Amino acid sequence: MTSRSLIEDHLDELLPALLPKYRFTALRTERTQIKPITEKISDEVFVAQIDGVEHVLHIELQAAHEQGLPERMAAYHALLMSKLARPVFSMVIYLCPEEPAHTLPQSVRTRQLAFRYELFEPWNTAIDITAVRSSPALAPLACLTRGISAADLPAIRQAILEAPWPPVKRYDCLFFTQTIGERRFDVELLRSMLRSDQMEDSTIYQEVLEKGRVRGHEEGLREGLQEGLQEGLQEGLQEGLEVGKRALVRVVARAITKRLASPPADLCESLMALEMEAVEALFDDVEASADEAAVGAALKRCLPRD
Repeated sequence: MTSRSLIEDHLDELLPALLPKYRFTALRTERTQIKPITEKISDEVFVAQIDGVEHVLHIELQAAHEQGLPERMAAYHALLMSKLARPVFSMVIYLCPEEPAHTLPQSVRTRQLAFRYELFEPWNTAIDITAVRSSPALAPLACLTRGISAADLPAIRQAILEAPWPPVKRYDCLFFTQTIGERRFDVELLRSMLRSDQMEDSTIYQEVLEKGRVRGHEEGLREGLQEGLQEGLQEGLQEGLEVGKRALVRVVARAITKRLASPPADLCESLMALEMEAVEALFDDVEASADEAAVGAALKRCLPRD
């Protein structure tokens, strides 16, 4: 679970807490014909009824304020509105607990343009332990707000471990909460409060442990092969290929799961049995598929079942 997957998987729980003055209903993900021109604009968007009117949701995550953010938000807003011909609701979620020295801008005003977006400011918000118990997905963001104190950390840990999710997802959320919470609480205190004997099962935890090695192997694969098998391949080309393949399989499996109502239970294992080229080809086919039937057909071609 990352900040982006947290938003994608639990937006229906998060929005009422982040923006209580609005009424969000009928939330869904919708595939569009927009080509991803940047990382911020993808070919999938969130759509919801906001106070009874259907809107496209544009949500930006920010670790800190960046120069030019209001203008960039206005540009994305205009692009989505022109391409989708629907009202757009724009929002910035700040992932930092400290109140800035100056008021953050949330609008652009010129002689011919007036644009404003909503802000989630943790330093001006109180998400308490009661809210986290009701919606454990709030835990990482709650730790940034004044509604949570150090004394609440054990209760947050318990709320996450009791969430009605698969075990790996609970451990991912626990680890992500610890990582985000380190921006506000003492690192050692947070680690002792949020420690779980099973946290090592978290996919994020494992990825962090492997990050250095993965980076070396991936750079070796990209640069070592081009520059004569330099330092990145010293620990073994085969291991590097395997790490890269596992990362690609996770990406492909996630793309398929988002588009199929009932993906195969052994999807990751089946994908790992394929050659790297076949996994890459399947990813291209899935990305090019217009609907669920096309995704299913692409998967069936690649993974024929008896």
